[in-house]
Amino acid sequence: MMPIRKSGRSRGLCFVCSSLAAHAVVLRAIPLLASLLVALTLGAPQAAAQTTLALTYGERESITRTEFAVSLPSRWSGMWGPVAWSVLWNFDVAQWRSQEDNLHPDNRRSIWDVGFTPSVRFRGDVTSVGRPFADLGLGIHVLEDNTLGTKSLGTSWEFGEFGGVGLLFGPRDDFGLSFRVMHESNAGIKDPNNGLTVYLVRLEYTFQ
Repeated sequence: MMPIRKSGRSRGLCFVCSSLAAHAVVLRAIPLLASLLVALTLGAPQAAAQTTLALTYGERESITRTEFAVSLPSRWSGMWGPVAWSVLWNFDVAQWRSQEDNLHPDNRRSIWDVGFTPSVRFRGDVTSVGRPFADLGLGIHVLEDNTLGTKSLGTSWEFGEFGGVGLLFGPRDDFGLSFRVMHESNAGIKDPNNGLTVYLVRLEYTFQ
């Protein structure tokens, strides 16, 4: 049996269809995340008073990420010796942007990213400069497209993980400043799996 080969027009049509599908998923995910935020807030009386808003920016190897995030507390928290720990639900909308020069018009200069990431925050005792903390998170992301600049990501659904350290300060630890390393990839589900890695600076404020 002769193998079936797709014409250039068929491949182009498939690419357009997949791009439109991913774009539609992102547009539908934003109101879905908003509804989920409302449901979680109404379901946990303390959540509205402990909501954290954050702005994050970072870059690496001609790739930048600008992010707005909302973090809500969960029911899980405790002490690990002198260290307090708590689980947070993190929802973010971000834009990845390529700073590469001379990109072909068909290459995407920027793509949107909607993510949900459960994370654990570890907080130490107050020091003279603030309260130190560390964050670890693992979640899922939906990208507007599976290409950014000349980088092919393989899929529009990505896994994301981050680790970071920072300081809380203010009268009630209202403000936070931290440094993070973040990575997104499809975990080898589909080739190519180039992934995205950035170094981030995050500024946050928690309503008490």
